[in-house]
Amino acid sequence: MFEETTDAVVDAAPAVKPSRTAAQKEYSRVKKQESRSRARNKVGSDTEIKSKEAAEILSSRGLRNQHVIKFCVDILAQAASRNLNILHNRHLFSHGLRATLNGTELPEIEDGEVEGEILYRRDLYALWDYGFWRQPDVSFDQWLADRRGFKSSAYELSKVLGKEDFGGKHEEWTAFAPRWNPVGLHPDYTQREALAWLDSQRSDIEGDKKRYLLVAS
Repeated sequence: MFEETTDAVVDAAPAVKPSRTAAQKEYSRVKKQESRSRARNKVGSDTEIKSKEAAEILSSRGLRNQHVIKFCVDILAQAASRNLNILHNRHLFSHGLRATLNGTELPEIEDGEVEGEILYRRDLYALWDYGFWRQPDVSFDQWLADRRGFKSSAYELSKVLGKEDFGGKHEEWTAFAPRWNPVGLHPDYTQREALAWLDSQRSDIEGDKKRYLLVAS
C-alpha cells in the first residue's frame, strides 16, 4: 500500500522545464527588443521621443548641419505636432512630417549642394518639410526657388512680408544697393571665400563701385 502511494505521487509530479541556454536567452531578448522597436516606429505609437534620439534619427537620414537639426527637433517639429495634433514619436522623425500626414514613406532625397545655398539639400528638405506645412501646395523645388529670389532682391522679399505700398523710389534704392547674388558660397565656406563673395556683389546701376557704403554711413 505504501509503495503504491509513493509511486502515484511520483507519477503526478509536474515535469521540470529544461533550463534555456545562453544562446536561447539572447535570441529571445533580441526578438523582444525588435518587437518593441517596431511598435515604437509605427505612426500610431504613443511613445514620445526625446530630443537626443530625434536628433540622432535626423542625422541618420543624412542631415549635417547641427543648427538645422536642433531647430527642426526643438522648434519646427514641436510646433507642427502641437498645431496638427499628431504624435511626437519616432515615426515623425524617421519619415518626416508630410509622409506621416499622408501615410507614405519618406522620399529619397538626393544628397549634395544646392546652388545659391549654404546648406545641403537634405538639411533644406527637413526645414521645408517640418516648417512649411501651412502652405501644402508649395513644393520643395518651388520653396527653393522662392528662397533664392528673396535672397537676391530686398524688394521681392518686402512684398512677401506684406509691404505692397512701395513706390518708384524704393525700386531705385533696390537698383542702387547691391544686388545680392547668393551663388558663389558653399556649405562650410571659409572666411576668405566669404570675403571674396562679398566683394563680388554688384549694384544694378553702380556696378562694382562701393558708393552705397558711403551713403549708408
